[in-house]
Order: sequence, then C-alpha cells, then structure tokens
Amino acid sequence: MVHTHIIGLNYAYLLMLRYHTPARVHTVHSLAQREMGVRVGAWVRMLAFRYRLGGVVPVAVADEVRASIQQLYGYPDPPLIPNGIPTDEYAPNPDTRAQWRQAHGIEPRATVLTHIGRFAVQKNHALLVEAFAQVRSDAPLYLLLVGGGELENAVREQVAALGLQERVRFLGVRADVADILRASDVFVLSSRVEGNLMSVMEAMAAGLPVVSTAVGGVPELVRAGVTGLLVPSEDAGALAQAMQALVDDPARRQAMGAAARQYAVAHFDIRHTVRGYEQLYESLLKGG
Repeated sequence: MVHTHIIGLNYAYLLMLRYHTPARVHTVHSLAQREMGVRVGAWVRMLAFRYRLGGVVPVAVADEVRASIQQLYGYPDPPLIPNGIPTDEYAPNPDTRAQWRQAHGIEPRATVLTHIGRFAVQKNHALLVEAFAQVRSDAPLYLLLVGGGELENAVREQVAALGLQERVRFLGVRADVADILRASDVFVLSSRVEGNLMSVMEAMAAGLPVVSTAVGGVPELVRAGVTGLLVPSEDAGALAQAMQALVDDPARRQAMGAAARQYAVAHFDIRHTVRGYEQLYESLLKGG
C-alpha cells in the first residue's frame, strides 16, 4: 500500500503503476484546483483522478475539498476523512497558562488573540493587523503571531506604521504551540483560502473560541455563534467587529471556548481519522 500527500504523488505515481501496488491513496489537503499544480503535478493528477489510471483513490479532508475533486476531475465519490489531532495534548491547563504568560511578560488580566500560520498571501496577515488596529480594550490587549515566512517583514512594517509594536508580538516558528494556545483567549484567522485547517482544530481543542473568515473548510469546523464567529473574507471591519465582541464579553468567549473544546474532542480527535483510514485501507486491500 502507498499513501501520498501534497507533491508525494508526483514521485510515487509511476512506481505505483510499475509495481502494481494493491492499495493506492492520495490525500487532498486543499482545494483540488490549488493542489493540482502545473506540468508534472497536473499531468499526474489528470491521469490518476480524471482518467482513473492506476486506481489511486483521492481522499478529501473537508466537504469543500471533496466538491472540488468532483468538479475538477469528475471523480464521482471521493472518500471524506477529516484531519485529526491528539486532543488530549491541547487540553486547557490553568497553571501552564499562568506560567507561560508570566515568562513572556503578559499580564494575567490581559486579553490575548493568537494567529498561527505561515506569513504567506493566502493567510492575509495584512487584513488581520488592519482589523486588530480597530479593536479597543480597557485591559491589556495583545495579538500573537506564530510562524515565519516570506511576508513577515512586510507585516512588521505594517505593525510599525500603525503604532502597534507594543501590542503585536512576532513569536516565530515554535515548538510550544499547545502552551501558547493555553495562554490565549481567542484564536483568530484571516485567510483567503483554506482546507481542513489543523490550527483551528488545535485551538478548539485548547478551549478557544475562533474568529475567522468563512473560507474553505473553516465553516465545517467552526459552528458559527456556538464555537466561534465567522465573517466574510477580505472584510476588515467585520473581522474587527467580531474580535471586539469577544474582547468585550469574557463570559461569552469562555462559553464558546468550552463548547469548542467539547466539539473538538467529539469530532477532531486523531482516533477518528485513524479509524477512517483503516477502514479505507481494508476496503481497498479486499478489492472493494
């Protein structure tokens, strides 16, 4: 059996055919149009999924991804197996929260909004910073940006131009994401496009409400008004308003966070993903 992800199919496809691999699976993590690529990638995927040469099964991680596979390739019924996370590793911990905040100079009464993701065009950090600049609070207020990438310097310049240097912190690529989430109050996302986003799952498992643009697979993860707030893409005003609503209402964000944690454990745990793939593998190896 061979199971590929992202560009792995480009390298494994001909070998699958040559060695007659009994079970062949490829997970599509973003919209099919985005993952298709050009030249070799596009050629391989057209042969594999549109013309069904080699029996490679495309697995979607979200309903919107599934629909994109059907639309682009005419593949009638791709399996849907959402990504999963080890939810136990993100469980809220008040002691860890207090310790992380103290170590990083964040006041116990501060409200902390956190974004995790690469500084890239699709993540639209510029929109997030623009919206955050409009949020007001009587208590200390911070925006934590976790990740690295080619647009980081541009975002730093934007933060400086808006005079937000004391309120926006660039944390870089981190190994303590679970602890950062425990120290946070709201998870924010401003993306233009997404698939089945792991960072949203992690934030919900950490007991955080999510404020996000309603793009890609995000609406499949976040129950609007219950576990978070969703706004239109590219709308800084709406994003700012949603962030302000949770900054102003600690009880509401705590209730949403508790609901998010409960939903994550029930739906996002990695054990569900593992079982989904086990059933698919078994079906393929049995010839049906």
